Amino acid sequence: MPGGQTDPTYRYTPAQQRRLVQNLASIYSDIDSRQYHSHPYTPHLIKAWHGRLFDGVRDHAGRIRSRDFGPEVLVFGPNRSVHRDFVLAQLVAHCSDATSLIAELDARSAKFDIHSISEAVKVSSYVHADLIRIHPFIDGNGLRCTRTGHDAGRWSLARREVGGLLTSKSS
Repeated sequence: MPGGQTDPTYRYTPAQQRRLVQNLASIYSDIDSRQYHSHPYTPHLIKAWHGRLFDGVRDHAGRIRSRDFGPEVLVFGPNRSVHRDFVLAQLVAHCSDATSLIAELDARSAKFDIHSISEAVKVSSYVHADLIRIHPFIDGNGLRCTRTGHDAGRWSLARREVGGLLTSKSS
């Protein structure tokens, strides 16, 4: 597409929307049961979550943009994504940065208080914004990145046994 625009057919039918909701509910359930608690935050995990979220909705579910796949850049609002040739390297750096931020957060705040919540929100926001900047998938980045940013904060707070307090089925 001209200027890196995504294909306008990346819209969801009502049946696809229902499937996305079912898939997302399944992922939420697994996160709430702490299935991913010990998994490192890596490009592989991000791809696996995208694959699960878009299973039965998109053929390219879980496939990141690369030299051989997807548009060179994606345009979303006034923004442009990372060039597809650099997506994997940027994801690796993103995961390393996010893991370090979560570890620092864990080390600094061992209790549940307003400060730890505030810091977790900052880390979550950064992880979300950075993943959106990269835009690793040809579609579904907003859904996946919002979920990832939210989870980054919850991972840290869950270690203090308060993750259930921040869990909302409507978030």
